[in-house]
Amino acid sequence: MGRFPGRGPLPRGPAFFSSRSQRPSIPKAGARLAHPAIGCIEGALSIARKKSPSRSKRRTNAPSRGAWLIRAAVGLLLAAVAISAAITLPLRWIDPPTTAFMLADESGRVPVLHEWVAWNDVGTVAPLAVVAAEDQRFAGHFGFDVESIRRSVRESQAGSRLRGASTITQQLAKNLYLWNGRSFVRKGLEAWLTLFLELWLPKRRILELYLNAIEL
Repeated sequence: MGRFPGRGPLPRGPAFFSSRSQRPSIPKAGARLAHPAIGCIEGALSIARKKSPSRSKRRTNAPSRGAWLIRAAVGLLLAAVAISAAITLPLRWIDPPTTAFMLADESGRVPVLHEWVAWNDVGTVAPLAVVAAEDQRFAGHFGFDVESIRRSVRESQAGSRLRGASTITQQLAKNLYLWNGRSFVRKGLEAWLTLFLELWLPKRRILELYLNAIEL
C-alpha cells in the first residue's frame, strides 16, 4: 500500500469515518428524494393529471356521442312513422272532408261543398275505367309500378320526354296530403305516404278514395 509523504497509511473501510453518524446515507431503490424541487415537480404533475382527461375517458366519450346521434335518428324515424300512421290509418274508416289540393285551389269554389259518393253508389264502370287508364297493374303491386318506372327511365335516357309512372296510390297520396309540382322532396314524401296507404287500406278503399278525391 502506498503512503503519503510524512503520513501514515490510509485507513480502510469503516475506519475511515470516526463514527457511524458520519457515514453518508445511500437512498434505497424506489425511495423518494426529499428535495424541495422534486416535491414541486411532483405536485405540478399531479395537478396536470387531474385537469387533463385520461385516454380511457376520451375513448368512452366518443362512443357516447355516436350513441346519442343514433338515438336521435331513431327518435326522428319513430316520430315520422307515428305521424304518418296517424294521418293515413283513419282513412280506412273515415271519409276525408277535404284534401290538400282542395284547400290550395284558387278557382273560387268552396271545398266544404264536396260531396262524398260511397263505393256502393259508384258502380263498376268508373273504377274499371280508372284502372285501365291510370294503373293497369294496380291490383298486383304495392303502390309502385316498377316496370313502368324502368320503362320511363329507359325512354328518358333515349331522348324522349320523361313520362310519369305514378300509380293510383301515389296520385292519391299527392292529392290528399301534398302539393302540385315536380320536386324530389315532394316525390320522396309521396313515396313515403304511399307505403302507409298501401299498408293500412285495401285496394277497394284506395279506389273509393281516389274516385272521390283525385284531381288530375
